[in-house]
Amino acid sequence: MNIEFYSFIIFILYFFYTFFDLYKKDILFATFYAGLFIYTIFSQIGYVYLPFLSELRNANYGMDVFWVYYKFVFLSFISIYIMLRIILKITNLKKPLYRVSFKNNNNKFIVFTFIIGLFLSVFFISIFLYGGSIQYGQENMGIVSFMYKRNALIAYVLYVIYRQYKNTKISYIYLFFFIISVSLEMSISTKIGSRQDIVALILAISAYELYLGQLNNRTRSILKKLLLFFIFVILLLGYIRENRGVHSSKESSGIIENVVNQDYFSPSYMLFTAINYNYVKTDLVIKSNTANSLVKLNVPYLQEELGNIMVPGSSSRQSSFAFYAFTEGYVFMGFYGFLYNGIIFSFLILLWRNLARSNNILFNAFLIGLFVSQVLNLSRGQSGYFIKDLYMIFTIPVLIYLFGMGIFIKKRRKTI
Repeated sequence: MNIEFYSFIIFILYFFYTFFDLYKKDILFATFYAGLFIYTIFSQIGYVYLPFLSELRNANYGMDVFWVYYKFVFLSFISIYIMLRIILKITNLKKPLYRVSFKNNNNKFIVFTFIIGLFLSVFFISIFLYGGSIQYGQENMGIVSFMYKRNALIAYVLYVIYRQYKNTKISYIYLFFFIISVSLEMSISTKIGSRQDIVALILAISAYELYLGQLNNRTRSILKKLLLFFIFVILLLGYIRENRGVHSSKESSGIIENVVNQDYFSPSYMLFTAINYNYVKTDLVIKSNTANSLVKLNVPYLQEELGNIMVPGSSSRQSSFAFYAFTEGYVFMGFYGFLYNGIIFSFLILLWRNLARSNNILFNAFLIGLFVSQVLNLSRGQSGYFIKDLYMIFTIPVLIYLFGMGIFIKKRRKTI
């Protein structure tokens, strides 16, 4: 056993200690923290013990770069943990920032049911008409792409409404829609070899149940059920991966390689590359996040140039490697960017968390699950995603939920 092994043990122990401390306080903070961990630990292990995976990516920069990476990431975790603990100390997350009220309306229920039924019918017909021509790795699938990209979170909305109407007659309608929605999602995910949206749905449902479980002191019971559920999910995702059929024999040479060399492996190589080439561009971080979060001007994503440095010609605005979130801090201010990571990402995840601070527990639970669905995307993207997701991803499922449940949002009344 060498120093790298003990370094990994120290890092892993530190993570689990701090993770469970955050989990006791807030699920959204903890899951975002966990996402950042998942997208670095396997990259570290692969870089040290499976160097051929780095060579395949043209990114084996030697151990000196690894130790800078290790220190930077560890300090980033310390920084963000301290910031989140400070936030939890000075902020009462249970205090409502706004009020919501329910208003039952049979006409709205009929319209809502019609809209969801129409959406799923169009999705089914589009798969029936164009599904035969869809191939592995295909991204542009016309109308199928449009429906597919929105279906996972619509399925989550249907699940939540089913749960909140449970033990009523209309709950079975939403359960039926939910099953249909998931079945259609699986049919496309299996065919194109994509697991991202299925994972997002699983995370959303799990966070929703755990949030309510914490409030009702049923966390242990829910965790037992989720454990069985996750075993099924792991087998399911493994099946989807095997259907890809694109692994080289070298990459699939053993169990350890297959565990390490998953979707979470490559994004962190953006940070390895940035460190190796001392890639620091403060102005680009500001321009890229501003343009790509709000007005979407023709400014490159942060991973575009780094991807082309690592593998020339590999990246463009339309297609590139994923980007490990902590890389942004290094690009912004070099090694001391771990301070940037702690401050910026803690502030942005707090922004999301504050949106789930209404006077209604069920609405808060819905939003927490919705936000958790995107924590892995946040871990492999730049900070501008926190803003972009609010209007690009969350608007439709939130509006559908509000309409389906008959919820009205009101300003919090000021008290004298």
